[in-house]
Amino acid sequence: MYNKKLPFQEEKIKPEIFKRTFSRDTNESDLKWHTDNEDRKIKVVESKDWKLQLDNELPQTFCERKEYFIPKGFFHRIIKGEGGLVLEVEKLKTNSNFKQKNIFSESFNSKVISENLSYHIKNNISLDESVFRIGSDAWLNLVNEMRELYKSGKIDLNEDEKFIIETEAGKKAKYKGKEIALEVPNKLYENANLYEVYVNENGTVKRIVFEEENNI
Repeated sequence: MYNKKLPFQEEKIKPEIFKRTFSRDTNESDLKWHTDNEDRKIKVVESKDWKLQLDNELPQTFCERKEYFIPKGFFHRIIKGEGGLVLEVEKLKTNSNFKQKNIFSESFNSKVISENLSYHIKNNISLDESVFRIGSDAWLNLVNEMRELYKSGKIDLNEDEKFIIETEAGKKAKYKGKEIALEVPNKLYENANLYEVYVNENGTVKRIVFEEENNI
């Protein structure tokens, strides 16, 4: 069955296993950050340079015949490559014993800059076009790392990056005893357009709830 709202064609193979085919003409803007309602195991049947990115992780290239585990409620996205992509998606029952470690990259040791910043520099990706989901821990750490390097004169930034760095975005603060990140919108409910953001007004941290406008 083909769902026009989804960026793939889906065929049911077994009760909990689905074959998903992504066309080479897939619109990149349709491949968004999202979460699933259950644990999932993904088997790559066919892929040409397509990538999987998990929240707070760098993108990794899909390997054919390899299996990947996506935990329930875990933000992730697919990044378009060349040609098409074919996956077998298995929706797992709760308390699956499938090994999660396969999806995470090994830790990176650097005395100067983090692996995440190094990745952005080597691939000429600016902060305002970061591969990380805005508001994720990896994005916040990247912003704060670049802010410190810029203040010490160790890194050059473009105007858009300077705008982000010169705000309080990503800075840590306390709100009712809880540590929060300033000026970073967070979605309150999965299926609603309500967001919250914390701002510092003259030394007082305030919580603001707002609704995103739907321009569709």
